[in-house]
Amino acid sequence: MFLVNKESKILLLHPSGAYNRRAPWLPPKEEIEADETSKEAAQRAVVEELGLPPDSCTDIKELGSVTYKTKSKMIWCFAARYLGKNDAVRLDWENDRYGWFTAEEAQRIIKEEFAPLIPKTMQLVDSPKA
Repeated sequence: MFLVNKESKILLLHPSGAYNRRAPWLPPKEEIEADETSKEAAQRAVVEELGLPPDSCTDIKELGSVTYKTKSKMIWCFAARYLGKNDAVRLDWENDRYGWFTAEEAQRIIKEEFAPLIPKTMQLVDSPKA
């Protein structure tokens, strides 16, 4: 799930491991469990990967799916407003760093397949509530 903070910056994660040293950054994400929806999996990613409470984000909106070029994964993506403190993130073992980036910065460092979702994310979270 793409989280956007009060300063309109996007949270991205960098995967752990020496083999990921030069890997691109990613939004928080989780595989969908048998008993949950794609939205529930995205909300679970906020809790499990970031160590944040479930109510730390609001206005969750679906962005659509991304399929990796290798066809190895399909990710359902969502965007949400983040309500908490920027330094409240507590990473799990899957990621070694996180950062809050402007849309332009995020475009440069994110995994290529996710790049088209950055403008859509900003549009959705910056749009007035219906």
